[in-house]
Amino acid sequence: MRSWHLHPIALLGLWSLAWACVSSPVDDDDSGTGDDDDDSASYCGPCEGDWQITGDDLPPGLLACDVIDGDLSIVDGPAEFTQWVALECLERVEGDLRVRNNQGLVGLTGLQQLSFVGGDVTISFNSALTDLAGLDSLSEIEQGLFLSSNPSLASIEGLDVLHRIGGDLSISRSSAVTSLDGLHELVSVGGDIRISENERLLSIAALGGLQIATEDLSIQDNAVLSSLDGLQNVLSVGRDLDISGNASLADLGGLASLSAVAGDLRFTNNNAMVSLDGISSLSAVTSTLTVADNAVLVDIDALLSITQPLEGIRVHHNDLLCQSDAESVAAQLSVSDEVSVYDNLGSCN
Repeated sequence: MRSWHLHPIALLGLWSLAWACVSSPVDDDDSGTGDDDDDSASYCGPCEGDWQITGDDLPPGLLACDVIDGDLSIVDGPAEFTQWVALECLERVEGDLRVRNNQGLVGLTGLQQLSFVGGDVTISFNSALTDLAGLDSLSEIEQGLFLSSNPSLASIEGLDVLHRIGGDLSISRSSAVTSLDGLHELVSVGGDIRISENERLLSIAALGGLQIATEDLSIQDNAVLSSLDGLQNVLSVGRDLDISGNASLADLGGLASLSAVAGDLRFTNNNAMVSLDGISSLSAVTSTLTVADNAVLVDIDALLSITQPLEGIRVHHNDLLCQSDAESVAAQLSVSDEVSVYDNLGSCN
C-alpha cells in the first residue's frame, strides 16, 4: 500500500480527516457525505458509493480514496469556488466523472493522479473553466468523453496521455476552443465522434491518430473550420458520415484515405465548398448519399470513385451546380433504390 501524504487543509476544516481510515467503507451510503468519523489509518484505499464535491467543503474521507467504485461529481460550485484541494490519492473512478455547472472553477488540478474512468467523463456548463490541465494522467475512459458549453474553455490541452475512449467523443458548443490540441495520443474511439457548434474551432488536426470511426462521424456547424486535416488517416466509418454546416470548409482533402462509409453520407450546407475533390479513395457508401444546399458547389465528379452499389442518392438545392451535370453523375453510380436529383440551379456549359 502506498502511504498518503497529508495536504494542508486547515482552511477547509478537515484536519480530522488527514489520515482517513478506509480499511472499512469510508462512506456507508451513496451520498458521499458519510457519518463514519473513525478516520485513523495513514494510507490510501478504496471507497464505496458515489461522491460529490460542491464548493470548498469536501465530503469526509474523500482525500484518502485511491479508487472510487461509484461516481465522482464536482457540481454546482459557486463563483468563489475556483479550485479544490488536490486529491493526491485518487487514481481511478469506476463510475462517471462529472464536472458540471460550476460558476468559478478555472481548472481541474485536483485530479492530477487520475488515470482511469470506468464510465463517462462529462465536463459541461462551467463558465470560468479555461483548460483541462489536471487531467494529465488520464489515459483511458471506458465510456464517453463529453465536453459541452464551457464558454471560457480556450484549450483542451491536459488530455495529453489519453489514448482510448470506449464510447462517444463529443466536443460541442465550446465557443472559445480553437483546436483539439491535447488529443494527439488518441488512437481509439469506440462510439460516435461528434465535433459540432464550436464557433472558433480552426483545426481538428489533433485527431490524426484515428484510423477507424467505429460508429457515426459528424463534423457539423463549426463556422471557421476550413480543413478536415486530422481525419487523413481514417480508412472507414462504421455508420453515418455527416459533414454539414461548416461555413468555411473549402474542400474534403482531409478525407483522402477514406474508402468506405457503412451508413449514410451527407455533405450539406457547406457554403464555401466548390467541389467534392478529396474523396478519391471512397469506393463504398452502403446507404444514402446526400449532397444538398451547398451554395457555391459546382463539381461533384469526385463521387464517381464510388464503385459499390448504394441504396440512394440525393443531390438538390446546390445553387451553382448544373442540374444536367448532377444527373449525369447520378446516372453513372449503381443505385438500388432512390435517385433524387433536383433544383440544382447553376449554369451549364
